[in-house]
Amino acid sequence: TDCRLLRLDRETFNHIVKDAAAHKRERYESFLKSVPLLASMDAYERGQIADALKPVSVAAGEMVVKQGEPGDTFYVIEEGACEALKERDGGEQEVVMSYDSGDYFGELALLRGEPRAASVRAKTDAKLLALDRRSFKRLLGPLQDLLVKAYLVFTRQCLVAATVEAVVNGRYHEANLIVVVKVDTWSSVCVLDGHSLTCEKLMELSKGSVELTLSPAAWDKVNRGRHVIDQILDKKEVAYGINTGFGMFSDVIVAPDQLSQLQVNLIRSHAAGVGPPLSRERTRMLLALRVNVIACGHSGARPETVEKMLAAFNEDCL
Repeated sequence: TDCRLLRLDRETFNHIVKDAAAHKRERYESFLKSVPLLASMDAYERGQIADALKPVSVAAGEMVVKQGEPGDTFYVIEEGACEALKERDGGEQEVVMSYDSGDYFGELALLRGEPRAASVRAKTDAKLLALDRRSFKRLLGPLQDLLVKAYLVFTRQCLVAATVEAVVNGRYHEANLIVVVKVDTWSSVCVLDGHSLTCEKLMELSKGSVELTLSPAAWDKVNRGRHVIDQILDKKEVAYGINTGFGMFSDVIVAPDQLSQLQVNLIRSHAAGVGPPLSRERTRMLLALRVNVIACGHSGARPETVEKMLAAFNEDCL
């Protein structure tokens, strides 16, 4: 049928999109300055978080997360109020914590790799800002010590609430057991940026009691370095070691459909050694050193590769 169309040229479209993104970033950055958890971050780091946040609106009484479910999102309350609830043995839910604007929740499941420790329900209509698991690890890694302290406070509050409830209901033996529960402590965190790793810190990393992560600036360098490699491949340019052979085969161009096999062959050609295996301590140090080098952003490694290396170190998969 006859119809009327509205046309928008590329320049105007890009201008509108960029203006909207800039406005969103400015608004979120202004709000994030008021969040105590992020007070130690600089403007650049808060800007990176602002770009990664996704808005979520919930109605009063709506469940945001449920106890026992796997957790993959971290939330900051922009407007409104929420409350955390723990389910007791009888199936009843008890409020153990309240959250207002500037407070956050959902970090426990991401830090511990465990199901949600509590449910969170909106007390009022609320606007939340959500950060997915990958962005949480990448952007909030330097704050893990602070997040862990908050986790310990929350755990103690839950223990106190459970103790009071047991005493009120006459279950004194159970109350005594709750009081002597030992709260797990969390290892300290080492943030790699590609420049500040010292020999002393490397020796500490060898012991396996320190969590390893990258600074937001280092993640940005890794992403930008990988972007350069992707551009080379997209433009079908020739670059040594990326789409050529190695050593005496440096002038041999490798077909695009053989690039994955090229990388496999490279690893296999180096996967050899003599003598006894390295100790776990030395293996940890070598892995940390390699991650620290990649953190400089010059290698072009994929962020997913770095994430797997960090996971291997932190899970002691050596």
